[in-house]
Amino acid sequence: MATAAFWGEETDKDLLVNAESNHYEDRPTIKAMQTRADYKKTYFVRHLDTGAIKIGRSKNPEWRLSELQRAFGGRMALIGYIKEHSGETILLGYLQPWSLGSEWFRPSDEVLGVVHACLEHGYESGLALARYFSFANRKSSEVD
Repeated sequence: MATAAFWGEETDKDLLVNAESNHYEDRPTIKAMQTRADYKKTYFVRHLDTGAIKIGRSKNPEWRLSELQRAFGGRMALIGYIKEHSGETILLGYLQPWSLGSEWFRPSDEVLGVVHACLEHGYESGLALARYFSFANRKSSEVD
């Protein structure tokens, strides 16, 4: 029984054709499976001694938390994570005014508001709030 596989680049499924029975089956493509395997989450960690907030990306936020605890010492807690992996870079940019460097942020009301908006209402809400705070911060520094 021979099976031929035809792979479509524009689709995330391959069409497997059983040459003897002309039976068709949908299967995930290697590309789709690889994308799922590489899927990262945007996580939010709080350093319990300093209050600083870290925004990062990881396939396994719990494992990353233990890595951070070893690297930085002190007590840390995973506040949560969202499944939007590209959000990390955008959030880092908008929250730059509150940055302590290297993806760490002051535990300001603005930063905590964005984190909680992401966790409670999704990435788009958190991003909208981050944009607002970034814009408001730029405006207030222009007035000073």
